Amino acid sequence: MIPLNFDQFYTELADVLLNPRPWAHMRYGDGEGIVMGYPEYTGRLKAAGRWSKWLGNADIDMAVFAEKIRESVGYADIVGTPCLRHNKVNQDWRNVKIFLNRFDLLKPQTKTCCMDCTIELQTKELYKKLLSERESIYYISCRNVDNILQEKCNIKNVYHKFIPPQARPNKGKDYSEQEHFPGMYFEILEWIINNAQNNLFLVGAGGLGKIYCMEVKKAGGIALDIGSIFDGWAGLMTRSYLKDIRKFSL
Repeated sequence: MIPLNFDQFYTELADVLLNPRPWAHMRYGDGEGIVMGYPEYTGRLKAAGRWSKWLGNADIDMAVFAEKIRESVGYADIVGTPCLRHNKVNQDWRNVKIFLNRFDLLKPQTKTCCMDCTIELQTKELYKKLLSERESIYYISCRNVDNILQEKCNIKNVYHKFIPPQARPNKGKDYSEQEHFPGMYFEILEWIINNAQNNLFLVGAGGLGKIYCMEVKKAGGIALDIGSIFDGWAGLMTRSYLKDIRKFSL
Protein backbone atom coordinates (compact mmCIF):
# COMPACT_ATOMS: atom_id res chain seq x y z
CA MET A 1 0.00 0.00 0.00
CA ILE A 2 0.95 3.62 -0.50
CA PRO A 3 -0.55 5.68 2.35
CA LEU A 4 -1.32 9.31 1.51
CA ASN A 5 -1.70 12.18 3.95
CA PHE A 6 -4.39 14.79 3.49
CA ASP A 7 -2.21 17.16 1.45
CA GLN A 8 -1.31 14.38 -0.97
CA PHE A 9 -4.96 13.36 -1.28
CA TYR A 10 -5.99 16.95 -1.94
CA THR A 11 -3.23 17.54 -4.48
CA GLU A 12 -4.28 14.53 -6.54
CA LEU A 13 -7.99 15.44 -6.36
CA ALA A 14 -7.33 19.04 -7.39
CA ASP A 15 -5.21 17.88 -10.33
CA VAL A 16 -7.91 15.46 -11.50
CA LEU A 17 -10.53 18.21 -11.47
CA LEU A 18 -8.21 20.51 -13.39
CA ASN A 19 -7.13 17.80 -15.83
CA PRO A 20 -10.10 15.42 -16.15
CA ARG A 21 -9.39 11.72 -16.49
CA PRO A 22 -11.14 8.55 -15.27
CA TRP A 23 -10.67 8.59 -11.50
CA ALA A 24 -12.45 7.50 -8.33
CA HIS A 25 -12.15 7.86 -4.57
CA MET A 26 -14.25 5.45 -2.52
CA ARG A 27 -14.51 5.15 1.27
CA TYR A 28 -15.00 1.81 3.00
CA GLY A 29 -16.46 1.99 6.50
CA ASP A 30 -17.99 -0.46 8.93
CA GLY A 31 -21.02 -1.08 6.73
CA GLU A 32 -18.96 -1.93 3.67
CA GLY A 33 -16.77 -4.15 5.84
CA ILE A 34 -19.78 -6.06 7.08
CA VAL A 35 -21.34 -6.70 3.68
CA MET A 36 -18.11 -7.38 1.76
CA GLY A 37 -17.24 -10.03 4.33
CA TYR A 38 -20.32 -12.12 3.45
CA PRO A 39 -20.43 -15.10 3.42
CA GLU A 40 -16.83 -15.94 4.34
CA TYR A 41 -16.55 -13.80 7.48
CA THR A 42 -19.96 -12.20 8.02
CA GLY A 43 -23.07 -14.21 8.87
CA ARG A 44 -26.30 -13.95 6.92
CA LEU A 45 -28.25 -12.14 9.65
CA LYS A 46 -25.57 -9.51 10.18
CA ALA A 47 -25.11 -8.84 6.47
CA ALA A 48 -28.88 -8.68 5.95
CA GLY A 49 -29.16 -6.26 8.84
CA ARG A 50 -26.74 -3.82 7.24
CA TRP A 51 -28.40 -3.99 3.83
CA SER A 52 -31.74 -3.45 5.58
CA LYS A 53 -30.33 -0.41 7.39
CA TRP A 54 -29.33 1.13 4.07
CA LEU A 55 -32.19 0.01 1.84
CA GLY A 56 -35.11 -1.18 3.95
CA ASN A 57 -36.63 -4.54 3.08
CA ALA A 58 -34.87 -4.94 -0.28
CA ASP A 59 -34.51 -8.37 -1.84
CA ILE A 60 -30.81 -8.18 -2.70
CA ASP A 61 -28.46 -11.03 -3.52
CA MET A 62 -25.94 -10.45 -0.75
CA ALA A 63 -23.24 -12.70 -2.22
CA VAL A 64 -23.39 -11.00 -5.61
CA PHE A 65 -23.25 -7.51 -4.13
CA ALA A 66 -20.51 -8.44 -1.67
CA GLU A 67 -18.45 -9.36 -4.71
CA LYS A 68 -19.37 -6.11 -6.50
CA ILE A 69 -18.24 -4.03 -3.51
CA ARG A 70 -14.99 -5.98 -3.35
CA GLU A 71 -14.55 -5.41 -7.09
CA SER A 72 -15.03 -1.66 -6.63
CA VAL A 73 -11.89 -1.43 -4.49
CA GLY A 74 -9.78 -2.27 -7.52
CA TYR A 75 -11.17 0.75 -9.38
CA ALA A 76 -10.41 3.25 -6.62
CA ASP A 77 -7.44 5.49 -7.34
CA ILE A 78 -7.41 6.30 -3.63
CA VAL A 79 -9.08 3.95 -1.15
CA GLY A 80 -10.47 5.62 1.97
CA THR A 81 -10.14 3.38 5.03
CA PRO A 82 -10.92 3.70 8.76
CA CYS A 83 -8.45 5.59 10.95
CA LEU A 84 -7.73 5.62 14.66
CA ARG A 85 -10.99 7.29 15.69
CA HIS A 86 -13.03 4.71 13.79
CA ASN A 87 -11.06 1.73 15.00
CA LYS A 88 -11.76 2.73 18.59
CA VAL A 89 -15.50 2.27 18.03
CA ASN A 90 -15.88 -1.49 17.58
CA GLN A 91 -14.65 -4.59 15.77
CA ASP A 92 -16.78 -3.89 12.69
CA TRP A 93 -14.63 -0.84 11.97
CA ARG A 94 -11.43 -2.74 12.68
CA ASN A 95 -12.56 -5.53 10.37
CA VAL A 96 -12.55 -3.29 7.30
CA LYS A 97 -8.79 -3.40 6.73
CA ILE A 98 -8.70 -7.02 7.88
CA PHE A 99 -11.19 -8.03 5.20
CA LEU A 100 -9.60 -5.83 2.54
CA ASN A 101 -6.36 -7.69 3.15
CA ARG A 102 -7.91 -11.15 3.45
CA PHE A 103 -9.55 -10.71 0.06
CA ASP A 104 -6.23 -9.36 -1.31
CA LEU A 105 -7.85 -6.09 -2.36
CA LEU A 106 -5.06 -3.76 -1.20
CA LYS A 107 -2.13 -4.24 -3.55
CA PRO A 108 1.40 -2.85 -3.10
CA GLN A 109 0.53 -0.07 -5.56
CA THR A 110 -2.85 0.77 -3.96
CA LYS A 111 -3.02 4.32 -2.63
CA THR A 112 -4.95 4.72 0.61
CA CYS A 113 -5.93 7.58 2.88
CA CYS A 114 -7.98 8.14 6.00
CA MET A 115 -11.64 8.12 5.05
CA ASP A 116 -11.94 11.39 6.99
CA CYS A 117 -10.13 13.22 4.18
CA THR A 118 -13.51 14.10 2.69
CA ILE A 119 -14.49 15.59 6.06
CA GLU A 120 -11.25 17.55 6.18
CA LEU A 121 -12.09 19.00 2.76
CA GLN A 122 -15.16 20.47 4.46
CA THR A 123 -13.53 21.69 7.68
CA LYS A 124 -10.80 23.39 5.64
CA GLU A 125 -13.47 24.96 3.39
CA LEU A 126 -12.00 23.40 0.26
CA TYR A 127 -15.14 22.06 -1.43
CA LYS A 128 -16.11 25.54 -2.54
CA LYS A 129 -12.63 26.09 -3.95
CA LEU A 130 -12.69 22.78 -5.80
CA LEU A 131 -16.24 23.03 -7.14
CA SER A 132 -16.67 26.74 -7.89
CA GLU A 133 -17.33 27.85 -11.46
CA ARG A 134 -17.66 24.34 -12.87
CA GLU A 135 -19.80 24.09 -15.98
CA SER A 136 -21.68 21.09 -14.62
CA ILE A 137 -21.80 18.62 -11.77
CA TYR A 138 -23.70 15.37 -11.19
CA TYR A 139 -24.62 13.91 -7.84
CA ILE A 140 -26.35 10.90 -6.29
CA SER A 141 -27.81 11.53 -2.85
CA CYS A 142 -30.95 11.56 -0.75
CA ARG A 143 -30.43 15.29 -0.12
CA ASN A 144 -31.52 18.07 -2.47
CA VAL A 145 -28.53 20.40 -2.66
CA ASP A 146 -29.17 21.81 -6.14
CA ASN A 147 -29.64 25.41 -4.96
CA ILE A 148 -26.73 25.19 -2.53
CA LEU A 149 -24.33 24.08 -5.26
CA GLN A 150 -25.61 26.66 -7.73
CA GLU A 151 -25.63 29.59 -5.31
CA LYS A 152 -22.51 28.84 -3.24
CA CYS A 153 -20.33 27.47 -6.05
CA ASN A 154 -21.83 29.20 -9.09
CA ILE A 155 -22.19 25.92 -10.96
CA LYS A 156 -24.15 26.41 -14.16
CA ASN A 157 -25.70 22.94 -14.55
CA VAL A 158 -26.49 20.64 -11.62
CA TYR A 159 -27.89 17.18 -12.37
CA HIS A 160 -29.08 14.75 -9.71
CA LYS A 161 -30.52 11.35 -8.93
CA PHE A 162 -32.40 11.37 -5.64
CA ILE A 163 -32.41 8.11 -3.69
CA PRO A 164 -34.46 7.60 -0.50
CA PRO A 165 -32.80 8.38 2.84
CA GLN A 166 -31.31 5.30 4.45
CA ALA A 167 -33.94 3.24 6.21
CA ARG A 168 -32.42 3.49 9.72
CA PRO A 169 -32.14 6.16 10.93
CA ASN A 170 -34.47 7.79 8.45
CA LYS A 171 -34.02 11.56 8.56
CA GLY A 172 -35.00 14.35 6.23
CA LYS A 173 -37.42 14.67 3.34
CA ASP A 174 -37.66 11.87 0.78
CA TYR A 175 -37.19 13.35 -2.71
CA SER A 176 -37.11 10.01 -4.50
CA GLU A 177 -39.94 8.59 -6.56
CA GLN A 178 -39.33 4.90 -5.81
CA GLU A 179 -37.27 2.54 -3.68
CA HIS A 180 -33.50 2.58 -4.13
CA PHE A 181 -33.13 -1.11 -4.93
CA PRO A 182 -33.97 -2.52 -7.33
CA GLY A 183 -36.08 0.37 -8.64
CA MET A 184 -33.50 3.13 -8.99
CA TYR A 185 -30.33 1.06 -9.05
CA PHE A 186 -30.44 0.09 -12.72
CA GLU A 187 -31.77 3.51 -13.72
CA ILE A 188 -28.78 5.15 -12.02
CA LEU A 189 -26.32 2.78 -13.70
CA GLU A 190 -27.73 3.73 -17.11
CA TRP A 191 -27.64 7.44 -16.20
CA ILE A 192 -23.98 7.10 -15.26
CA ILE A 193 -23.06 5.33 -18.51
CA ASN A 194 -24.77 8.03 -20.55
CA ASN A 195 -23.26 11.01 -18.71
CA ALA A 196 -20.00 10.14 -16.99
CA GLN A 197 -17.40 10.95 -19.64
CA ASN A 198 -15.13 13.73 -18.24
CA ASN A 199 -17.79 14.77 -15.71
CA LEU A 200 -17.63 14.96 -11.92
CA PHE A 201 -20.02 12.85 -9.86
CA LEU A 202 -20.42 13.38 -6.12
CA VAL A 203 -21.82 10.24 -4.49
CA GLY A 204 -23.51 9.60 -1.16
CA ALA A 205 -25.36 6.30 -1.49
CA GLY A 206 -24.20 3.86 1.17
CA GLY A 207 -22.85 0.51 0.03
CA LEU A 208 -24.28 0.84 -3.46
CA GLY A 209 -22.44 4.14 -3.78
CA LYS A 210 -19.14 2.27 -4.14
CA ILE A 211 -20.58 0.47 -7.14
CA TYR A 212 -21.80 3.75 -8.62
CA CYS A 213 -18.32 5.25 -8.19
CA MET A 214 -16.78 2.23 -9.92
CA GLU A 215 -19.18 2.61 -12.84
CA VAL A 216 -18.46 6.34 -13.13
CA LYS A 217 -14.76 5.62 -13.52
CA LYS A 218 -15.38 2.77 -15.96
CA ALA A 219 -17.47 5.17 -18.06
CA GLY A 220 -14.71 7.81 -18.14
CA GLY A 221 -15.80 10.09 -15.32
CA ILE A 222 -14.57 11.36 -11.96
CA ALA A 223 -16.22 9.93 -8.83
CA LEU A 224 -15.85 11.38 -5.36
CA ASP A 225 -17.57 9.45 -2.56
CA ILE A 226 -18.49 12.09 0.04
CA GLY A 227 -21.22 10.17 1.88
CA SER A 228 -22.85 12.05 4.74
CA ILE A 229 -21.18 15.33 3.82
CA PHE A 230 -24.41 15.79 1.85
CA ASP A 231 -26.29 15.65 5.17
CA GLY A 232 -24.11 18.41 6.56
CA TRP A 233 -24.73 20.60 3.52
CA ALA A 234 -28.46 20.01 4.00
CA GLY A 235 -28.23 20.93 7.71
CA LEU A 236 -29.00 17.45 9.06
CA MET A 237 -26.98 15.97 11.92
CA THR A 238 -26.95 12.29 10.98
CA ARG A 239 -23.44 11.43 12.24
CA SER A 240 -21.50 12.26 15.40
CA TYR A 241 -18.94 14.29 13.46
CA LEU A 242 -21.76 16.59 12.30
CA LYS A 243 -22.52 17.68 15.86
CA ASP A 244 -21.44 21.27 15.15
CA ILE A 245 -23.64 21.44 12.07
CA ARG A 246 -22.79 25.09 11.41
CA LYS A 247 -19.32 24.04 10.26
CA PHE A 248 -20.79 21.88 7.56
CA SER A 249 -22.65 24.38 5.44
CA LEU A 250 -21.11 24.72 2.02
